Amino acid sequence: VCLYLCVVLTAYFFFFYYIFFFFNDTATTEIYTLSLHDALPISGYLPLYIAEEKGFFKEVGLDIEIKPYVSGKELSDDYTQGKIQGKAGRSLETINEAYDGMDHKVVLTIDYSVGADNIIVTKDIKSVSDLKGKRIAFEKGTAMEFFLYFILKENNIKFSDIIPVYTDSQDALVLLANRKVDAVVSHEPFVFDIIEKYFSIENPDLYILYSSKDFPEFITDVLTFKSDFIDNNHDTILAIVRAYFKALNFWKTHPGESYNILANKFNTTPDNIAHSLNEIQILDKRDNGTIFTFASGLQSIYENMRQVNNIVFDHRNKDEVKKDTNMLIDSSFIKQLRF
Repeated sequence: VCLYLCVVLTAYFFFFYYIFFFFNDTATTEIYTLSLHDALPISGYLPLYIAEEKGFFKEVGLDIEIKPYVSGKELSDDYTQGKIQGKAGRSLETINEAYDGMDHKVVLTIDYSVGADNIIVTKDIKSVSDLKGKRIAFEKGTAMEFFLYFILKENNIKFSDIIPVYTDSQDALVLLANRKVDAVVSHEPFVFDIIEKYFSIENPDLYILYSSKDFPEFITDVLTFKSDFIDNNHDTILAIVRAYFKALNFWKTHPGESYNILANKFNTTPDNIAHSLNEIQILDKRDNGTIFTFASGLQSIYENMRQVNNIVFDHRNKDEVKKDTNMLIDSSFIKQLRF
């Protein structure tokens, strides 16, 4: 008898990857399948591709094939509705999903955004205060919405003072290029591609007003699983974590080969892959050892999620009890690793 469970890992900036877990009571090891189809290069998740290509997942009983999902909002909806067991995404969304009823926990931090998330505007917008009354495009219910809310609040602007235009992060940039909106909140790899295609030649009057590099460590990607899945599949999750970090170490020692792996998969150049990595800080095993402590500042996942929770709770503006985000973190997998 086989039990079928589906776990989704979110590739960097809202591209998603299915991990299917098959458990057979006659087998000696579990088999895992992660299916892959064409998608944009997602450099923040480079270790996943390396682990697949170099056989690191198979070494721990994982048979991996990667396949793309569609939308960040759609993923969160499926996750909270119980259609999938786990995912990688922003800590912002992890907390928002908890308020929507998801019982899950962070088991690993993946990266910080240090310039990959941006607010791009027309040249007549000189400051954040000029966003009042302007049409701003972003994907509803995702980190882009909370990032915008945070920037507005930091500058004493109400969310109701803007005109939201809900669309995905790629289409938002096209709307801006065609002057259908006044500003967008988007992220890599879309920003790089759209700027290269539209902004530098046809639209020199568009520029980045705010970037996540102005708030390093605020936007954090994390790997989460449902709490009941963690309780029943501890060794499985630990195997995923170990394979992930082995692949990350391979990237550090073999960067050229690693960039080629991703470039070949997505028909781009190794230079483009390397460029996109400049906008994020990938977190290794030692980083995670520090992050999963109660250190001060956003480098602690506990403090990061506490501060992010203040923003999420405030923006939701509902009659809810504020979450204790410490309960959304499981440090046991990182603590089991040797540093």
